[in-house]
Amino acid sequence: MLRRAVRLLLHPASEWRSIATQPTTTTELYHYALVMAAIQPIAAFIGYSVVGVSLGILSHPLRMPIEWGASRAILGYVLWLAGVYITALIVAELAPKFQGRAEFIDGLKIAVYAPTAFWLAGIFMLVPSAGAILSLLGLYGVYTLAVGLPIVTRSPPDESMWYVTAIVLCYIAIVALIALFSLEILPGLGA
Repeated sequence: MLRRAVRLLLHPASEWRSIATQPTTTTELYHYALVMAAIQPIAAFIGYSVVGVSLGILSHPLRMPIEWGASRAILGYVLWLAGVYITALIVAELAPKFQGRAEFIDGLKIAVYAPTAFWLAGIFMLVPSAGAILSLLGLYGVYTLAVGLPIVTRSPPDESMWYVTAIVLCYIAIVALIALFSLEILPGLGA
């Protein structure tokens, strides 16, 4: 699993070609997603509920209550896993509209492997004050998506820009939903 993640980051084109031709199952793909999608919620839970957010050198860090932090982490995790499934359906459904071919398993490959950089960058949430900025490194996932989508779905390069845009909008919606639901829990931040 770690080797696949590293290869996706360092050699995305060759790794996507391997992913496209490798037979796999929904269970195998979701196993990868179950582990990788857990990184950010666990790191954020530790960062906000254990480490805390410091507002200055002399101030005590503010910490989210454990129960609220755990609820937020679990909710974010579940939403990511649901979002992966929905994105897989959308990838498969949109493929013919962008002159590509994709079955559900192809869409699931995209939905599971494309956010790898984003999920790995979630580790920076262990330190909330820096984590929000450093987690932007996860935007590299847009590049890996742009490389992989035409390979896996066999869509022509001239169509792939719009196809990638549509899938990125799916991921933005997932992240927005996670943030929206997290804001319902966020008022629990306290000393």
